[in-house]
Order: sequence, then C-alpha cells, then structure tokens
Amino acid sequence: MAVYKSSLPVRHENLGDIVVGIVGSDNTSIVDVLTVNGSYGATPKGMPLLGKYEITPTVYDDGDAVPLTVDASGKLQVDAEIVFPANQNVTVVNAAGAAAVNIQDGGNTITIDGTLTGITNDVNIADGGNSITVDAINLDIRDLAYTQDTIGIWTNTAKDGSGTDYQPIVDASGRLIVNVEAGGAANIKADDSAFSVGVDSVGAVGYLFDDVATDTVDEGDIGAPRMTADRIALSILDDGTDRLALVKDGDAYGASTAGVVVFGQYGTTDYQSLKVDSLGALYVNTGVVGSVTENAGSVNAVKDTPATAVTFTPGANVEILGVTYAGSGKAQVDIYYGTTSSEVRKHTFYTSAASPNVDFKFPGEVALTSSDTIYVSVTNLEKVASPQSDFTAYATISYVIA
Repeated sequence: MAVYKSSLPVRHENLGDIVVGIVGSDNTSIVDVLTVNGSYGATPKGMPLLGKYEITPTVYDDGDAVPLTVDASGKLQVDAEIVFPANQNVTVVNAAGAAAVNIQDGGNTITIDGTLTGITNDVNIADGGNSITVDAINLDIRDLAYTQDTIGIWTNTAKDGSGTDYQPIVDASGRLIVNVEAGGAANIKADDSAFSVGVDSVGAVGYLFDDVATDTVDEGDIGAPRMTADRIALSILDDGTDRLALVKDGDAYGASTAGVVVFGQYGTTDYQSLKVDSLGALYVNTGVVGSVTENAGSVNAVKDTPATAVTFTPGANVEILGVTYAGSGKAQVDIYYGTTSSEVRKHTFYTSAASPNVDFKFPGEVALTSSDTIYVSVTNLEKVASPQSDFTAYATISYVIA
C-alpha cells in the first residue's frame, strides 16, 4: 500500500492557537463553532448530540466521564432540582388531561396559600409525615379516600361570607356545630312576638317520665316537663308558695294540705268566696234572700162553691216562696197567679179528713211585679149539704222582697 505524504497549510490565531474546522467534501462547513454570548445567526450548522440508552443504567465512579443517558424514546434523562427564588410567586400549570402533579416536600412543611379554582385532576401531596396547610378562598378537592384522607374545614363567621375571621365547624369532641335557627327558623319565634294562625310553624314538645326518683333543677335552669307512663302531661296548680293537693275519697287530709278557694257569683258581676264556720262547715243559703213576709187570709167554704181564701197584689217586685193551706173538710185548693185580672190556675191540690193540709214550696221562686196578683181558691167537696158541711179555710202566701 502506498503512502502519500503532503504538507497541509495550518491556520492559527495570532496567539498561536490552531484553528480547527469541520468541513465537507465541498469544502463547506458542516459544524459551526459558536462563541459564548456570540451571534447565533440565521442558519447555524450543528451536529447531533447522542445519548446512551440503558435498560439497566451503568453505575460510574466519582469523577468518571459518562455519556448522557436517554430513555427508550430518545428523551434526555435529567435529575433536576428546582430552586425557587425567595419571595417569588411560583405558578404550576397542569394542562387539561395531563398526569397528576406530585409534590414531595422531603420532610419539610408545604403551605398552599391562595385561590384554588377549577381543580378537577388529582393533586397528590406527600408531606413526609409533616403538616400541610391549605389556605384557599375557593377550594374544590375531590376523590378523598374513605378512612384514608382527612381534611379540616373552617367556615366564615359571616353568613354571606363577608367576614374576616374563620372558625371550625366542629367542637373539641368532633361534633358538628349547628345553629338551630338556621336549620328550623320556622319553629323559632322571638319572645313576645306575634303568631300567625295557620301560617307559622310550631315544634313538638317532649315530656319526661320521671316518677320513681323525681329529679329537680337548680334556680335559673330549664328542664323537661313531666308526664305519666302513658304519656299524659302532669299539671299542678302552684302559686310558687303553695301547691294544690288532689285527694281521693278516704285519703287523709293533713293540716297543711293545700287547696283552692271556691267562689260563687252574686248578681251578674260580683264574685264572693264560700264561707265556712270554725269547724269547717259550709254556710248555706236555702234560697231565701232577705226577710220572709207572709200574707194570710181565710174564707167560709160553702159546698161546691169556689171561694178565695187569700189574695196578694205586691206593691213592688217580690219572689213568692210557697203557699200553705188548712181546713177541716174535704176541699179542692187551686193556686192562681199572673197579670192582675188575668191570673191563671197553675197548681191544684185535694185534701181529705186524713190529709187536711197543703204545704207547697215552689221549685223556684216565682217573681211577681206590682202589676201581678196571686190568690188561693178553695172549693168545699163535702157530701153533706150546706150549711151543715160549711167549714173555714185558711191560706198563707210566703214571699220576700226581690
């Protein structure tokens, strides 16, 4: 094999550095050498940078020169650490349909402070066992795993969200804090407020069956009212000092047993309490109010001839209490009363030798005025002819001034 030797011109810089360029067979540059901070130009030439793909990457020693590694698709493998400048806002944009964004804090605290809206993809935050604080105005977190994920929820102190303070919605025992007025405002009425029948709502009232060891409440406390075992509400008259006691027939009535005063009506407007004597006996009015006055008269009773024994025309309003009659023979006794000269027979009695007297009490007092008259008529019913059968008939009308 022949060897040809020839001298080639070598370019060098003024300082003696050799200038090397890579050109093709047409003596044109294949690769342009660019300087740092130099002009890139419109169509610079370059050469591809190849990387090494290894299913099982080779482990190199410290200080070794190693090829760049790529994945099966030729994408450059980069082990990068992103350092955010201090006091700078960082925005992470995850395109629609993209994979999940994973943030690992390496054992530190991650704080998310801002407005989170429209989060529909998964956002996974591995805190390394530390706390993660989420402070957001609009937070939409979905797909929380049951028994695995936990989130603390606070609410604004103002109902319309305009407040500046936030508070938890559960108490120290984990019980949900509920405003009864917000959940059932229709059943809540202000003290001394109007109630609209058929419009406003009322709530059911619960009673307590507390019969064996009755529980008491302290001054100023509220409590559930009592009822019987068959749900009948217990009601007791109590003025705060004395309590009405209900007793059954045969029960002992002690000296301190409380009761109520019974009133009766006098006239149309006044009420008076019933009176008793020192032994507890009730004073009773038999129906006679005022002094009883009697109007008496007599007549010779002739056989089969009616005769008036007594007549009474009051000069004022009176109440007729009764009529008494006595005679020594058989007779028919008639009582008439009503408007003077138009009296009507109202009661009739018959006497005999065995029962010669009449003592009649009106079931209710008969009220007469000055324009009325009452009288007693007697008819002799003896069998023997007059004058042998004649006898004297006596009658008395009892009354009181109304």
